[in-house]
Amino acid sequence: MKPSLYVYIAIGAFTLGGCASYQDGVRSIGSSLGAIQTRDINQADYLRKWFAQEPKIRGRYSVEPGSKIVTVTFKDDLPEGKGKIFRTRMIELKEQMRKEFGYEINTLVFIFPSQEFRA
Repeated sequence: MKPSLYVYIAIGAFTLGGCASYQDGVRSIGSSLGAIQTRDINQADYLRKWFAQEPKIRGRYSVEPGSKIVTVTFKDDLPEGKGKIFRTRMIELKEQMRKEFGYEINTLVFIFPSQEFRA
């Protein structure tokens, strides 16, 4: 007795459906465990390119992606009295990234030797 075409279609649908739900489950587990996602890396790359345009700080910072966070560490301290201006510019940068990527941006952390900013 030969199985009908419908049996093959049902088995194929069940198999493919199982694979898709397995992938979603793995993604959810990875995300909840703090795995770095592609979007984390893309945001870090964006910041690297953005800061590379500023010749005064070229080579004086590092950008590290994390799970739902991007950390920019500067080797030099922020000039005296520039904290408020820097915070405003950081918020503007995050909004610019939101428009560019079309989704909510990770927490941005900017670390200087004597202070830290988060947005």
